[in-house]
Amino acid sequence: MRNGNASDKDSGEKTVEEKLRNSRGRLMATATDSMTSGCLVNQTRLSSAREELITVVTARKRILYDPKELYCLLSSC
Repeated sequence: MRNGNASDKDSGEKTVEEKLRNSRGRLMATATDSMTSGCLVNQTRLSSAREELITVVTARKRILYDPKELYCLLSSC
């Protein structure tokens, strides 16, 4: 039974890791868009991606970004 529980936990961990990767990818893509096109148009998308990433990271209780890197991404406009 322990192996079954561990397997379920591993499965949940993978799902969280996938969410983190996807959120981080969207945040970086949106930040890049903001730098190359109108900042006002992309500000809402950037804010939404940032909130989603913060929510997932908070749930995971760990930070994947160096705070300086994250600040640079979010203040690119």
